[in-house]
Amino acid sequence: MMNSTIATRKYELNRTLEVLIVIEKAKPDQNDYRCNYHISGFAQPINGYAMGIDEVQALYLAMQKISIILYSSDEYKEKQLTWLGTFDLGLPYLESIRNLVEQHL
Repeated sequence: MMNSTIATRKYELNRTLEVLIVIEKAKPDQNDYRCNYHISGFAQPINGYAMGIDEVQALYLAMQKISIILYSSDEYKEKQLTWLGTFDLGLPYLESIRNLVEQHL
């Protein structure tokens, strides 16, 4: 893991495999802040980031982007992705994907 890791979470995939998210500390990027994240365990690893006016906004937006990726994944839609044995992945999600999330809860 990176030295700047501030949070990790493991999800279950098909009850035996693991999807790991890693969130890095937001860092200044010109006039804003950039929060990098990494998702591994799917067929292809995903590396992304979110920009915010400060560290808190960058972190929150990164969590929302991770949420969109996980909740809209084929693995989640096929009821293969869980956290602590449930389909509630414990991440903030946008109103626009509420129906997608709630149909699995």
